[in-house]
Amino acid sequence: MILKRITADQVAELTDSVIVSVGAEDPASVTASVSWMEEGDILADEGPLTVPDALTLAQTKADEMGKDTIYITLQPDTFKWLKEWGVLS
Repeated sequence: MILKRITADQVAELTDSVIVSVGAEDPASVTASVSWMEEGDILADEGPLTVPDALTLAQTKADEMGKDTIYITLQPDTFKWLKEWGVLS
């Protein structure tokens, strides 16, 4: 699975993708949410989750949709992605 970082502005362009939003107001309270399109163009989302749980759910949804990329947004933009979550391109 490919994890690709995108900006918040790019999210609206990815209507048929799985998107994980990760962020924190402080490093001790990192949360994530997952969003995807259901049948009938209904936006579904789940969260707050831990980052590993969000990535697991995103992988499941991407597999169901036949996608090989999960798109990642970080809030704020200066938020640091941790290596243990995977390689972010």
